[in-house]
Amino acid sequence: MIDQPDGTTMQCGAGRCITLSPDVGVPATPSAVDIANAVQMAIAAMQLAPPPICMTPHNGTPPPGTGLVGLWSWFFFCPEQINESNTGPVSRTAAVPGFPLVVNATAVNTSVLANWGDGSVPQLCVGVPFTPYVDAFGALPSPTCSHHLERSSELEPGGGVFRPSATSNWLVTWSVAAPTGVQGGVVPIFLTSRTEIRVGEMQVLVTN
Repeated sequence: MIDQPDGTTMQCGAGRCITLSPDVGVPATPSAVDIANAVQMAIAAMQLAPPPICMTPHNGTPPPGTGLVGLWSWFFFCPEQINESNTGPVSRTAAVPGFPLVVNATAVNTSVLANWGDGSVPQLCVGVPFTPYVDAFGALPSPTCSHHLERSSELEPGGGVFRPSATSNWLVTWSVAAPTGVQGGVVPIFLTSRTEIRVGEMQVLVTN
């Protein structure tokens, strides 16, 4: 037992110390700050990541391929980069420092906001990690997240490309069984990735 200046007592053993209340010798109640810090530690341990963007037309580096006005652009998570940290759900725990309490937290990637970078209205897509594109789909729209290409990127500043972004909307639900009862809450987290795509326009001359 170690008496503290504030009247509390620290009981130490097995490499850890627990704060005891001065009158009844039971674990004291953690403050909101103590619990919030433990929640943040649990979230940090999740190592949540933004969505790995794969698109048609081909995006990123090396220089993106060129799509055509009038076709469909697909958005999906790059299959070789899919993991727990970018698709979820992810569950982690964290001890409340100085108290015999543990925070339980689970993060769920509820949706992705796709901004196609061409001035169109951003699209909220659900069903992470979405249907991946294969050549067999041809010019069809994606059943989970797609956008019809309406204009060329040729005149866009900085290289003649559109710069789409994708933002994962995570919800972290947490709980802790404190001496005063079970406490819990929800923490929203938004993580964004960016890429580049090029869209061209095919000129066609129709004659009789």
